[in-house]
Amino acid sequence: NQIRDLSKEAFLKPTIQLYTRGHWKPGTSDHSLFMDTMQGLMALPAEFRQKNFPPKMETNRKVQSNFYKLVRELQRRLRLAVRERLLANIVTPAGDLIEEGNVPNLHQLARSIFRFLHPDEATMTDSEVDDNIPVLLLTRIGHLRLQTIDQLLHSEIKKVSQWNMINETLREVRGRGSDYQAAFGKAILAKDHALFGHSRSFVEILEEDEENIKMPDDDEIQVQLNQIIREQLQARHS
Repeated sequence: NQIRDLSKEAFLKPTIQLYTRGHWKPGTSDHSLFMDTMQGLMALPAEFRQKNFPPKMETNRKVQSNFYKLVRELQRRLRLAVRERLLANIVTPAGDLIEEGNVPNLHQLARSIFRFLHPDEATMTDSEVDDNIPVLLLTRIGHLRLQTIDQLLHSEIKKVSQWNMINETLREVRGRGSDYQAAFGKAILAKDHALFGHSRSFVEILEEDEENIKMPDDDEIQVQLNQIIREQLQARHS
């Protein structure tokens, strides 16, 4: 299914800025999962589109609307499948706490998600998979997991979709400049390692670090930003 495959391909792009909603109009871009997938679909050979797309899909608005609904529904299911993997050894799909088994570290989690989104790469070794996961994607996966757990644990935000929260965080970070974006990413990696990098079950993490299971705060990001600025100053004077 090309919709499914292109949606999975788009999910692996750390440039995605909207995991829900999104719009499609030729010549424009909102960096959404929906838009990226639609671009891929419309770039398929004309012969393929004529054979596999609904008749008049490119000219009839009602047909287009129904096709867009199909794409969005498949992407909703994809987000649910990714969410289950983000919460591996944390909670069951039914929401029950998993008491046994260590929470995967970030590299293990990233491999799991990469293999799910790239099933054709099932024969790759862990080392080969790692080589195909750039730091930006690793950081994004860390962000997705941390914000998903943050939303899960804090009852005041449970009614808000994790993906809408992620969209909003990405929007805020994007508006703060490249140094801040880099500092945010480093803060995500540091917090992920502190929480999930030491072979602990989620019950153990809750007992020992529950107050830290949240997105990086301003102070944590500022620590990383200060380090980036120091490194820049040292480079200029070296």
